[in-house]
Amino acid sequence: MNKNYRLRMKSKNRYKLIRFSKGQIEEGTLTLTRFNYHLLKDAKSLHIEGYPGVDGIDTSEKWNKLIDRFIYAFEEILYNYPNSPICIAGKKCLDEHSGTIDFSCPWSLTGMYPPKKGHEDIYKQYVTDEVLVKEKAYRTYLAESLQLFARYFEYLYF
Repeated sequence: MNKNYRLRMKSKNRYKLIRFSKGQIEEGTLTLTRFNYHLLKDAKSLHIEGYPGVDGIDTSEKWNKLIDRFIYAFEEILYNYPNSPICIAGKKCLDEHSGTIDFSCPWSLTGMYPPKKGHEDIYKQYVTDEVLVKEKAYRTYLAESLQLFARYFEYLYF
């Protein structure tokens, strides 16, 4: 049963009906990510020469750098973290040693499936402490980017 959910938004004295499928609501994070990513990407292509003028964001160049950071964060989430150091290491491990990763387990919070029993040593050759440190920095950068997006959300008038 594919029931549509509705949201009414007031626009110029009229209500505009926006429909969401059950899947879009269940995957709310991805739905919002996709919407924000494409909105920012399209707005960036318009080359609007404005900036908020707060918190040191006093030039178009600084504002555009910040918008690029927002776009990067949403793009990473939308496309399942393609630049994640753990994902890159895991892909390399899988390419060179197929059958080492257990896809029957749920996706882990580290961004990768765990190794199969008996293959932990091969896995650790690729997912090293250095990779884990880079992953932490990568995730911190994305989290900070999303916090900045929330902070400057009210200034996103294109």
